[in-house]
Amino acid sequence: MNQLLLLDWLTYHNLPFNLVNSERFRRLLLYNNPSLQEGQIPTSKTLINLLVSEYKRALEPVCKLLQSARSMVHFTFDGWTSRQNTSFLGINVRFIDRDWTQWRMLLALPALRKRHTGEALADEVADTIYGFGLQEKAMDALASEFGFDKQERRIRCAPHFLNLTVRAMMYGSKTDNFKELVAHWGDKDFMDEEDEQCQLTDAVNELEDDEDFEELSIEVDEALEIAASPEAVRDEYPDPDVVIAEKMDKHRKFGPFGKLHNIGVAFRTSSQLLETFHEAQRQTAPSEPVLTWVHNVGTRWQSDEAMASRALLKRAALNRMFSIVEDSWVSKGGKEQDKPPILKEQLSIDEWKVVTALQKILQPFKVASKQLQGEGIAGKRSTSGGFDEYFPVIEMLLDHLELAVQGVIIEENEHQVMEEIHLFDGMDTETRRLLKIYIKLGWKKLNCYYGKLTPTAYAAAVIFHPCKKWRALERLWDQLPSRQTSEWKRTYQASLKTIWEERYKDAALGPMSGKVSLDEDVDN
Repeated sequence: MNQLLLLDWLTYHNLPFNLVNSERFRRLLLYNNPSLQEGQIPTSKTLINLLVSEYKRALEPVCKLLQSARSMVHFTFDGWTSRQNTSFLGINVRFIDRDWTQWRMLLALPALRKRHTGEALADEVADTIYGFGLQEKAMDALASEFGFDKQERRIRCAPHFLNLTVRAMMYGSKTDNFKELVAHWGDKDFMDEEDEQCQLTDAVNELEDDEDFEELSIEVDEALEIAASPEAVRDEYPDPDVVIAEKMDKHRKFGPFGKLHNIGVAFRTSSQLLETFHEAQRQTAPSEPVLTWVHNVGTRWQSDEAMASRALLKRAALNRMFSIVEDSWVSKGGKEQDKPPILKEQLSIDEWKVVTALQKILQPFKVASKQLQGEGIAGKRSTSGGFDEYFPVIEMLLDHLELAVQGVIIEENEHQVMEEIHLFDGMDTETRRLLKIYIKLGWKKLNCYYGKLTPTAYAAAVIFHPCKKWRALERLWDQLPSRQTSEWKRTYQASLKTIWEERYKDAALGPMSGKVSLDEDVDN
């Protein structure tokens, strides 16, 4: 039998190798091919050895491909932890080969046994670079080792800062005293809308800028591992026990999205409550399918948006579930000490309005995330996810949030016609101001990262794009002069000219290249 095909199946679907040791699997193989001998059926150990052998066999051609790359080899890193609490560092490369083919590959996935410090991560990356013979092409701890300006070469991960922006909009950040901001700013009287906007801007700007966003500690798996207390087991609607009650209180302070998160935690720790939710769906929409809850995770804002979408879709069922729980509590005497904790998580009408509005506000972020990953807009246009798209996309999102804080967003209707949507319709003053705070906190975070797009690579990608050049950046900055810093253009011009003269002006040209002068592009 073809062991490579079997290996490909197991590795592609991330299946356990000991699957082939199963008597039923072996029986299946023998049924389809009775001529197979017992010794011809591989064991898990055989396949593991084959995998190591295939990996070693692929190393040399991959090294040659990388070392002969026409472009520079660009590295991206992604650290993550498995459910078994094993930490890994994904080291990916992107480059263009001699045949002008664009490549993207996972180069290494080392397990991290040390603390996740920059120095420890740099050690793993350095080992990988040396292992593939890329020290001549690589990017000092990495910069000093390989010789480059670490600030100039740092390219921000678009999904990362979009995640920070959206989660700041939903939950604030570690230095934003959200409760205090709502209390003091929300109770003020203003002369008019313009005065209100100015006061809000000043209030948000007074918040200390954090260097990076501290992810909300959404420790769902940890919560699930905690055994429920005896009191909770006896409760008809048990909630997460007192050990994690403090975390539930913490999330609730972040407003409606914190409450939705807590509802998800409650569902995952109480099968009775989950069944009550399913029954509420059957009661409120008998003809519709019963759907499970979508729980958010701390590392992907898309999960928050998906959670909000599911909550809005099943809003009637959620409200019915809370009614069932409350009626059961009241029928048993309604004593305050026996009140089910889940009732604290019920969203008010105004909080539902905030969730609805923010869910609409997040739709352009979904498009931007796909665009900057090269997935484009389905059925409309494809994108490469190149650096030339960073400036325009972030400008678009900043404009979107600046309109939203005024209560307006532009949305495509079912006839594919763009129309204005008024977010604040039907909202009272307090809810409207609350929503403005959410939006302004997101704008603050995105604007902070916009100010960090100073490495020359971002501008060079636009300037040397044949359809964009300097005029594209100038058009963007001219729309909102407040975001244009006069030093940017002069700095970029000087940096680009230096790079051109030091690295490319006298470089030997390949046979497929024509003689091109970039001085004109840099100057114009």
